[in-house]
Amino acid sequence: MPAKFREQGVNSTRMIFRLTCLAAAVMAALGAVANAQNTADKLVVPPNGASASQTESVPSASLPVQLIPNREAVLSSEVSTPIERLPFRIGDSFNAGDVLVVLDCKELQAKHDYSLAELAELRARREGAVAEFAAAQETHVTKLRLQGLGAAGELEVTLAAAASEKAKAMVKQMDASIDKAQANIRQTSAQILHCVITAPFPGRVARIRIKERELVAANQAIMDIVDVSRLRVQMFAPAAIAKNIGIGAVLSIRLNGEGKERGARVTRISPRLDGASQVLEVEADLLGSSSGLIAGMLGNARIVSRGSATDKRMSLPEVPASSDTGRPETAVVDPERLERERQLAQERAQARAEAKQRAEETRRAAAEERARMAAERKERERQFAEEMARDEAERNEQKRQQAAEKARLQAEAKAKADEKKRQLEQERAEAKAKADAEASERAAEQAALKAQRDAEAAETKAQADADYKAWQAMKAEEARRHEAAEAEKAAEKAAEKARIDAERNEQKRQQAAEKARLQAEAKAKADERKRQADEQKRQLEQERAEAKAKADAEASERAAEQAALKAQRDAEAAEEKAQADADYKAWLAMKARERQQRQTVIILDGDSADFMAKHEESIRAQEAYLERENRSRRDPAASKRGKKRKAAESQTEATQTPSAESSQGEGQ
Repeated sequence: MPAKFREQGVNSTRMIFRLTCLAAAVMAALGAVANAQNTADKLVVPPNGASASQTESVPSASLPVQLIPNREAVLSSEVSTPIERLPFRIGDSFNAGDVLVVLDCKELQAKHDYSLAELAELRARREGAVAEFAAAQETHVTKLRLQGLGAAGELEVTLAAAASEKAKAMVKQMDASIDKAQANIRQTSAQILHCVITAPFPGRVARIRIKERELVAANQAIMDIVDVSRLRVQMFAPAAIAKNIGIGAVLSIRLNGEGKERGARVTRISPRLDGASQVLEVEADLLGSSSGLIAGMLGNARIVSRGSATDKRMSLPEVPASSDTGRPETAVVDPERLERERQLAQERAQARAEAKQRAEETRRAAAEERARMAAERKERERQFAEEMARDEAERNEQKRQQAAEKARLQAEAKAKADEKKRQLEQERAEAKAKADAEASERAAEQAALKAQRDAEAAETKAQADADYKAWQAMKAEEARRHEAAEAEKAAEKAAEKARIDAERNEQKRQQAAEKARLQAEAKAKADERKRQADEQKRQLEQERAEAKAKADAEASERAAEQAALKAQRDAEAAEEKAQADADYKAWLAMKARERQQRQTVIILDGDSADFMAKHEESIRAQEAYLERENRSRRDPAASKRGKKRKAAESQTEATQTPSAESSQGEGQ
């Protein structure tokens, strides 16, 4: 039967059990109400001064019960992976801690290893980020110090601070990545721990929902396990009866299929009524051995004792005594009270009728529900049977078609084989006739050919005999010559071998001698190279020392030359400065004399005007000279060029002065 029909059947059985419990609870409630009414009707009003008797009754209604295991669990997978192994089968016993399910977690282990490698890589990158952050911080602090000394600007400090913050953010990012990788590792580790499911308690396998190598989804049920070392009783009592049941109440149980009664004691009571069915769940432990019993068995229970939870006892109202005398008086019947009791009796009768009607309706509804479920079950079974029959018919039709196709193919193959066989036999007959004719022709030809061959063979035989004898003689002569040649070749080979051995020995001796000579030469060359290397090293060290001494001497000479040159330059600069100062003072005196002469008003003729022009030209020449001197003081390198230029000018003036004086004398 398919799994969906099996699940529907289990659900239907549970629904029928609950409806049966509900109907039995309603009937028990009706019985309890009827017993209470009968007890109230039978009460007699006591005489004055006497207390009313308090009664207590235990409902004797039968309640449906079911045996349940002491502990049960449904094992499921927490990861989506194939099942590798199921060591236990249905009905096998196991102990607490035994491995019940082994999942294939190779992919999870690979993910775990990848996460570990990624964590190692992130830690290495974090170390690099921490080093960069430390360097950025050091750079920032250095820039701040330089800024305090005035050697760094505000922009450089800002950039260093930004780089430090960026490195710090990178370190935080790496920390977050490391935390994420560690969380992934913890998750995969937890999932790997769930790849092996162990038994939480000792028990037996009740059901296996999936097979080996099948893929199981996360939170999918795999196996049902139960602990049947001790069975418990479960029942659903209505509210009217549940108030009479307490912890320790004794039940008398009769299971279906057993003829004896068993005792049970109530151990657990639910603190809440079911809102829909108004029943209370009660559990009890069996008294005595539970051998031979199976979890899931149904039966009926009867309450023997109430236990520690009891109801308030019913008490009748007392009739007050007469206040005239202390004598007891007879009971006085009140008509209104009787009317109220009659109305109460009618209401109770109506309530019993309504309860009976509701119970009947409930029973009818339960019967209808059972009938409907039975019809649905039959319909499902019919549909399943139809599906099976349809599948069987389809399979039979496929088999029939396959058989017909096979027969058709066999018939076609047989017809083709027969046709080929007939054609082959015909071809064989034609070939045989043709072969017989050809055979007769060949026989005649062969007979003629045989006669001719016999003649040729006789002639050939005679010729062959003669040729054979000549060949034998020739072979004998060749064998003799071959033996002589072989003997000569053997002697030559022996001599050649001896010569080759001698040459090889000589070559080996020469090679050994050459090897020894080469080794000696190599050793001598190595020693020579070592000696040359030592000599070169010593010379190099000596040259380095000489170069160092020479460099030191040259450095000292250059220092002395530079000191002398500096002193000379200082002296020349001082001399030039003194000369410039003297020239400047002379120029100032000349300027003073010119100003004094210009203050005198003299009427000059044409010759005096020429004299004044020459005088002004000489003044401009002196000003240019003084300007050059000032530049030479500022630029010592240009001082020499100025001196050369001065010498040239002085020479030019010397050549020009006589002509000027002569022209002046002529003018005068």
